[in-house]
Amino acid sequence: MHRNTPKFLDAMINRRNIRIKALQVIYSFNVAGITPNRAEVNKALQTKFLHTSTLLNYLICLTVDVAKYVEIYSNQKASKHLPTAADLVINTKIAGNDIIWQLLENRTFETACKNTNAEAMVEKDLVKQIFTALELTDEYNNYINQGSRTIEEDGAIMKFIFNNLILGDEDVENGINEQFQNYDDDIEMLHLIVNQALEKPKNVQFTKIVTADKETYANELVNTYYSNQTTIMDYAKTKLKNWDPERVAKLDMIIIQLGIGELLYFETIPVKVTINEFIDIAKAYSTPQSGHFVNGILDGVHKDLVRDDKLQKTDFRRF
Repeated sequence: MHRNTPKFLDAMINRRNIRIKALQVIYSFNVAGITPNRAEVNKALQTKFLHTSTLLNYLICLTVDVAKYVEIYSNQKASKHLPTAADLVINTKIAGNDIIWQLLENRTFETACKNTNAEAMVEKDLVKQIFTALELTDEYNNYINQGSRTIEEDGAIMKFIFNNLILGDEDVENGINEQFQNYDDDIEMLHLIVNQALEKPKNVQFTKIVTADKETYANELVNTYYSNQTTIMDYAKTKLKNWDPERVAKLDMIIIQLGIGELLYFETIPVKVTINEFIDIAKAYSTPQSGHFVNGILDGVHKDLVRDDKLQKTDFRRF
């Protein structure tokens, strides 16, 4: 790669988040009584990815708009009928923040914001509310009173707005949560991505939030669930001897089937990763007892596969 060509960072959706989206897609189809074809699976997953992309772009637009609000604030103060001397000397340093300009010059960010309509979703009253809180902080006042400017300081104040005044404010978060149904699903992952973008804004590819290999993984995870139902359920039933599969919570059953499918058909994913991820998802999305239940079933299936020499996994140490 040429020295002057920015290396775009792999942003974005991780496998845990993909497993959650796969679970949600399958659950929605099951509730509707639909067995989808591959095209329908792909469309449903793409919709989930779009929701994540929209939330990502919204969070960055909101952060940028808070920083840029100082220009509106300054003009309002200067336009007063009888402005004071203080009204005429509002410090607008943050509006020239280099992180903002690098983001605005990133064509993928511009395109992603247009595609998701994220900028239009940012409410002006919310921006004003967050900026008003920002004005009162030591971090902001120390920043604007520094005579010089560095990219590190510019990045630090932008991260402060996002981490402390957006995600750090319960009322603000609750408002965003009401606006985005996927907020709880995605925010942990997006917290890391937004911080990454505020550190290296030139290097983030905003128009592609899921890499080709992960998109393939997402589609295959859901399609494996549907195309291998008989085999997967045969393994599940051996560990459900004291349970009627029809009476197992629908969500738990899907989690178990996804986990067994991943154990059987995804040779590049370590067993420990599969079991631990689906246990965590069960704890987060089902009942408090579901994690233990899913662990018992998946661990039992894993032991049977090892015993019968049917576990086909890559030796990861070679990679």
